[in-house]
Amino acid sequence: MSAKPPETLYRPIDFQKIEMFTATDGWAVGQKMHLWRTVDGGRVWSAVESPKVMYDTFTSARDAWYLTEQSPDTVNLYNTTDGGRTWQRRVIHVQTGGICRFSFINPRVGWLMIGGPAAMGEQPQHLFFTDNGGKQWKLIRYNPNGKIVWLSFLSRSTGFYVGGYANQRYGSLHVTRDGGRTWSDSNFLVGRFPMVSASEGIAYQIWRAPVRISDLAGVMPVTVGSGSGLWFTANGGRSWSHSALFPKNVGFSSYFFSPQHGYLLLSSSHKLSLYDTANGGTNWHLQWNRPIYAPGGYSAGVSFVDAGHGWIDIYENHRTLIYASRDGGRTWDFVPAKCEIAM
Repeated sequence: MSAKPPETLYRPIDFQKIEMFTATDGWAVGQKMHLWRTVDGGRVWSAVESPKVMYDTFTSARDAWYLTEQSPDTVNLYNTTDGGRTWQRRVIHVQTGGICRFSFINPRVGWLMIGGPAAMGEQPQHLFFTDNGGKQWKLIRYNPNGKIVWLSFLSRSTGFYVGGYANQRYGSLHVTRDGGRTWSDSNFLVGRFPMVSASEGIAYQIWRAPVRISDLAGVMPVTVGSGSGLWFTANGGRSWSHSALFPKNVGFSSYFFSPQHGYLLLSSSHKLSLYDTANGGTNWHLQWNRPIYAPGGYSAGVSFVDAGHGWIDIYENHRTLIYASRDGGRTWDFVPAKCEIAM
């Protein structure tokens, strides 16, 4: 007699982040900080063997990185190149205790910032670089008295970090032109908002470094006074223009798959609204509206893998809802997504 194969049960998905890379393949992070993967466009998600994930990044449909809980002087990195079937462990011996951030421009070239223990309001930072898919990580900068809350690179030379908040009011944007070895103030605020001087930091909040679109282009969310907006660069951060402005109490998510073509999802207390642009955010056109009733609050995100295939994920009341588009966002279909639970 042959053994009966284990029965597979399912439950609704409960994810805090979904990231698709092809029309069929993508990754997700669950609310309990474990990894999941889909190969059918988000209908069925399978658990990927992993401990509790503290920091993660996905660089392709098959490549992913994560950090686990750390010991005081060791960072354990894990990466996969086969969609999570096998993992390689990398160890970096450095004092830890703060925020850690990945930034990859492709599966082989990336940076890792490791925050050290905080003391007297300062927090040392170690910045590592790899150009061989993480087989080796080289320390390229040590900052003994900084605090970095977000890191991103557009190319091998140009990168940004958002510094710690001064008096918990706003973040500072810094830029490198040599791959992370030296950094300077980006002067993002200079002449940007003439109604408020640069010293009145309470009017600004830069809470995430620019999201990479290409080697020169990036988009960055900024809170200004009573509103928020997207700020866009096409020349590696040497100049910026705003591509969207909206009220401060409106949630938003954006995705650009080229410097000219992108999407903006606005979420209020009663509806979702999706806009698209074909000229780098100069003009936006309403594509899709969806009424929503979520008295307990919700969050929503939008992403595309090409000009046709996109996803909207909505997290509300301990469940995640997924909508998929195959026509560039003009129409959206509900995806009855579920998680596999092997018994």
